Amino acid sequence: MAKLPSIPRLPGDEATFGGGGFSGPVVAREPAARKPPKKAVAKKPVAKKPVEEVRTVNDFLKVVFDFAHQDDVLFRGQRRASWGLEPTLARITARNDGDTPLDVEDELMRRFKRQYLPHFNGVLTDDWEVLAVAQHHGLNTRMLDWSQNPLAALWFAVRKPAEGEPGKPKEPGAVFMFQPAKHEDYADVERESKKSPYEVNRTLFYQPNHRTQRIVAQSGWLSVHAWSEADGKFSRLDKLDHYSVRIKQVHIPPGAFSDIRNHLDRIGVNEATLFPDLDGLCTHLNWYHSLLKDEIRSRR
Repeated sequence: MAKLPSIPRLPGDEATFGGGGFSGPVVAREPAARKPPKKAVAKKPVAKKPVEEVRTVNDFLKVVFDFAHQDDVLFRGQRRASWGLEPTLARITARNDGDTPLDVEDELMRRFKRQYLPHFNGVLTDDWEVLAVAQHHGLNTRMLDWSQNPLAALWFAVRKPAEGEPGKPKEPGAVFMFQPAKHEDYADVERESKKSPYEVNRTLFYQPNHRTQRIVAQSGWLSVHAWSEADGKFSRLDKLDHYSVRIKQVHIPPGAFSDIRNHLDRIGVNEATLFPDLDGLCTHLNWYHSLLKDEIRSRR
């Protein structure tokens, strides 16, 4: 039987049907239809709570009670509403060129630990307590002051006349109200595991031990801000989506500062009660017997 001539194969004709059956030229398939690329889904903006304006202590307390349905709400007062919720170390300009806020922090804390003992009764047991005491006495730290007392926060917002940028109108003051989550926002686990506040990788809230009269009088809490290596700066609480949705701002117009300040004093909220030491007493006495600039204008 004559042998059939083999069919010449062209490059690419490698398809085989069956295990050892007929081989032949491949019929070209139509290219599969490409699926259109998925459209990028725009990230929904975080729904922040509306800002409210108050002109009296009563108006302020109404907003507080509308927002704070539990007793774990924290409050912070600032004389200028435009200031972000970031620690003082994030706002400084280092004296030495090239120093980062972390460099400044390291030097400040090294010196404070060496020099605080003659001015303090007792010994601070860990870095959390050292930072808390240093913060309450004015040292630049990665911490930010908060209080469980809304009237204390209101006092810190209006204790001095309103101010603003040169050549611009004076800014309103602000009280920030924050509702922490039950467990995840607190630094308890980090402290119990002996983790240093310099090692936190997210901003946490911390209630310091009652080491000073100021911490007690102000019902003090602190936020401990994490350092972002990617951004090269400390985190800002009101710019973090996880926290910002639980923050409410209350603004106090500049013209209401003096009245609110006087009304707070009449109910026992002033420099002497919030700073129960000689500095606080003397500051309060000076204010009680003289007028601040906005109080002079209100008399005219």
